[in-house]
Amino acid sequence: MKNLKYIILTISTLINFSCDDLLDTEPKSSISQEELASSYDAMESYLYSGYIELQKSSYYGRDFIVTADILADNTKIIDDNSDKFENESENKAGYHIDIWEEAYNIISRMNFVINNTDKLNDYRSTDENKALLKAQAYFLRALAYFDLSRVYSREPSYQVDDFDLGVPLITKDFEFQKKKEYSARAKTTEVYKLIESDLVNSIKLFNIKDNNSIYLARKHTAQSLLNRVYLYEEKWEDCYNLGKEIIDNINLELVKAGEYRECFSLGKESIFELKFQNYQNLINNSLQAIYMETESGNGYGDIAPTLDILKAMHSRKADRWSLIQRSSKQGKTVYYQTKYNGYNDVYGLDNIALIRLSEIYLNTAEAYAEDKRYDDARKTINILKSMRNIDELPDDYADNKILNEILLERRLELAFEGHRVFDLKRKGYDIRKEDKEDSLSWDDYRVVAKIPSSEIALNKNLKQNPKY
Repeated sequence: MKNLKYIILTISTLINFSCDDLLDTEPKSSISQEELASSYDAMESYLYSGYIELQKSSYYGRDFIVTADILADNTKIIDDNSDKFENESENKAGYHIDIWEEAYNIISRMNFVINNTDKLNDYRSTDENKALLKAQAYFLRALAYFDLSRVYSREPSYQVDDFDLGVPLITKDFEFQKKKEYSARAKTTEVYKLIESDLVNSIKLFNIKDNNSIYLARKHTAQSLLNRVYLYEEKWEDCYNLGKEIIDNINLELVKAGEYRECFSLGKESIFELKFQNYQNLINNSLQAIYMETESGNGYGDIAPTLDILKAMHSRKADRWSLIQRSSKQGKTVYYQTKYNGYNDVYGLDNIALIRLSEIYLNTAEAYAEDKRYDDARKTINILKSMRNIDELPDDYADNKILNEILLERRLELAFEGHRVFDLKRKGYDIRKEDKEDSLSWDDYRVVAKIPSSEIALNKNLKQNPKY
């Protein structure tokens, strides 16, 4: 986290803002702390820079999503590769997701928005508009802290050797501070408490004024992330109650059977996704590049689905198999997954769905099953199954098998979207890989990321994770 006198805005001021044009401007200006605190337009642009941070290839633009699956059992490195993610595929110590700088950049900026928006008094600074800025800021800060917690700490129910430290909680402005305050790590439960609080605040503020675009945080976005957070905390009743509320009230439906590809090519099930304009194309640092090699020779095609998940997908002959592409590389048969296939045939350019409606069904069904509300769990998962061309669970399906069926559906539905290692971690399940030497027990220290050495050196109050 760097001490900046001026902030280089990643998008310019949008006087007449249109959701369709979000992020459709290139960096043009810098601005001071005083200017930010006196102009609604400047504050709005500063807020939007948080979305841009999420798009980086080091975050959701590529690395977070890729690493979450290759650390686990969904993907593997193809023999003929460009050496990217090879250490992560072998779960070597110190090779994990690294979002420390990006996440705290977001937190820093959202702290400023949260703490200073109420001071705005220009012509656009109505109570409704200010509520909208703060609602988005609370959501983005919650997402950043949630991701930090998932990467750098254990979940509350699955601590190892009573090591319960999360990440430093900073809610004051620190981007513009001349003298830094270095915080120690808070307990994991304290981090989750702040995440919950931020999302509840976000939802309340969205009740005053809401967005109407899937590219911006809105009420259903904050509710959906809170639904996921409750699942991680094993707050089953809160999870399924909120999940049912979202499903019943959101103006969105699961795609019909046979149309699964449209979840990704058209964002048909997206509650929240990152929108990439042409000038933001990550090209060779994109998800498409790492996951496939195109017919024209673009892309690395380094990472492929494991045999295990291919068999599971193929055995059901469901819609999800339509996204598996048989190809060849250096004369060898390979299978690529094509969730990131280049919008409109533009190589490297895909919007990236971070929260989809199908996840809400999965979260809700799992929470029902864990709370032994098996009929509700079966009914909920059957809705998703029917839309994926998969036989529904019969009414007499054994109660103790329903949870396993839901977890399998979760693995297949959310594969290659950045969930798998966290799902294994939050359930206390071992990571079983094709190469058994790379497998990890659930309590292995390598399941949790190493805090960057530069941060440890800078902040003497920061304690490193065990065994690093």
